[in-house]
Amino acid sequence: MQNFFAVDGANPATAGQPTPSIPQIEEQTEKYLPSLDFKRKIAGKSVLLTGATGAVGSAVARKLLKCNVRKLCLFVRDRDAIDVKIVALMNDPAYKDVLYVEQVDFREPQRIEQKFSNSMVRCFQGVIDTVILCHGVVVEKGLITCTIPAFD
Repeated sequence: MQNFFAVDGANPATAGQPTPSIPQIEEQTEKYLPSLDFKRKIAGKSVLLTGATGAVGSAVARKLLKCNVRKLCLFVRDRDAIDVKIVALMNDPAYKDVLYVEQVDFREPQRIEQKFSNSMVRCFQGVIDTVILCHGVVVEKGLITCTIPAFD
């Protein structure tokens, strides 16, 4: 078996070579961590996110805010179910022009277009870059009373 590292911890393959700069390290890291590239691509963008009260949706919302999006509009069914960390950000003056919440129930299709139009004007001023769908399955009836053909 070949020994890859010298006893003192130096890598013999890079011995005598100059230490890479921070941009070089970041460039190499992006090859293996695509999330770093995502942060750069989403920064400064306008994003509409559905399902922001669920576990996945709220985690995505927090991640987007850390990525410095320009505008983030959350479509939620129940405003009272919004994650406490996001509520704190909603009350933070720094996020006053960044974070918006629109209450939308996807079980009411006749109102979706109206809510979307309102958010396009109020939140995005007519320009939206990305839509991320994190909402769950929309079922008209409860699963207990719903038949399998009606569910499909």
